[in-house]
Amino acid sequence: MKYQIALAAALLMSSGVYAETDSLKTFKAGDRVKAAEINGNFTSLDNKIDALKQSVTFDGLDDVFSGTAEEQAGTSAEAMAWDEMKQAYSRVRSPSSNLRSASSSSDAACTAANDCVINGNRATVTCNGEQGKLASLLKSPDAKAAFLIVEVIGNCVEDQLLVTRGAAFFSKNNSGSISAPQVNGNNGKAVVCAAAYCHFGNITVNGQFESVRGAILVLQENVAINRDFTNLYAGEGSFTVIGKNIDMSGWIVSESGANIRIYGPDNTAQRVVIRNTDLTARPGNGYTSVGLKADMLEIIGGSRVELSNDLYSLEDPSLNFSTSAFEFGGVVANHGSYLLLGGNTVSIGGLAIGSNSHVRLRPLGSLVMTGASVSGQYPEPGKLSLGQNATLSLEFAQDISIRSLGLREGAGVNFAPTNNAVLSVTDLSVNHGGKVTANSSVEKSMTVNGSLLAYKGAFIQGGVVGLGTSAIKNVSQACAWGNVIDFCD
Repeated sequence: MKYQIALAAALLMSSGVYAETDSLKTFKAGDRVKAAEINGNFTSLDNKIDALKQSVTFDGLDDVFSGTAEEQAGTSAEAMAWDEMKQAYSRVRSPSSNLRSASSSSDAACTAANDCVINGNRATVTCNGEQGKLASLLKSPDAKAAFLIVEVIGNCVEDQLLVTRGAAFFSKNNSGSISAPQVNGNNGKAVVCAAAYCHFGNITVNGQFESVRGAILVLQENVAINRDFTNLYAGEGSFTVIGKNIDMSGWIVSESGANIRIYGPDNTAQRVVIRNTDLTARPGNGYTSVGLKADMLEIIGGSRVELSNDLYSLEDPSLNFSTSAFEFGGVVANHGSYLLLGGNTVSIGGLAIGSNSHVRLRPLGSLVMTGASVSGQYPEPGKLSLGQNATLSLEFAQDISIRSLGLREGAGVNFAPTNNAVLSVTDLSVNHGGKVTANSSVEKSMTVNGSLLAYKGAFIQGGVVGLGTSAIKNVSQACAWGNVIDFCD
């Protein structure tokens, strides 16, 4: 981009010659100033600026909108956002191209005749299956408020509703019979929130929510999202908030530095996939509990996930102010990720901790691991599995019973029970360099009722693990080279 206007103004103001049309009059201390001289300076500047306007270019911006970022985006919502910015840019770069007229057919006024009413920052839209009424509302010349609150009535059909301004959509009817907006096109995307604050409550959406760079998406309460695959996608640089009773029939997918916060109870999804992302679930906004239920929770790529409740203490149960609950068919934490999973009730089918990842399990009440072993299923139901150099911290206040605990090379598990609670496990396997420890060895933290297998270099802290009456041990390798003194002759 050239800066001729600014440069010309600076040069002209530094000139010491005065002429009405092409030079400026300069003054020094003590000079008498005439009105005609001052006016002449302004006239000269105006003439020069008008002459230079035609030579101003915006070539420097072309590279911004034609670079690899747009190409990589493809047909994604991010590409849509770029297209919108390109259109705005094209209107600015040409002196003959002005902003769209209020009389544009795409920006029709919001009137009672078309079931649209705007009163200040509040609007009401009534739909009977028509397409694009919400999009038209956002573009209406009557929608002048910085933040627009929209009551939706009926069934609105939208083809990727692009929200690039602050807006909230809600229905007064929270019975679950609302379907607005509804999507039938473009990869099943219903709402794309781009560089704006987007808020939804008491509404059903048949299609995907997508939050892209710079956006804040709030799903406050009583929102149903119906789609077979991804229901909520949080992309790079976006922030998504989930409140209470957000029911998703498909997946939550978050990646590339996005951030998701959950502060209320009764939230469900089919699968939650967190890639290189932060996810936090803690009570807030007046709620004393928080919850999330899904068939699978997958945490990969150095992600940090905290699903817990700060309103209780394991050491003092009287401080329990919450009934926070988390339930997953399976949990996988891999590739250097961190997971804190706690609450009044924690229910998981199986837990697999991959290489260099750390999991902290902190149930206030029960930790339930149910499900029979199924060949090929991952993670294996009823099993705590630690990969190479993975670590697990298990803090519990009630007795826990699981089917299997397995530690691979260099993995470690530490027990921190209270109230004399004991972990009962059918099978315990500790591979080369694996470590089983506890905060205290005064009382047994774990009882093995089936089989104990320990390899060379295995370490089992003395006084931590006990054997049931019918348990079988195979620790000869560990006894020859390792530290499992409680089980060696």
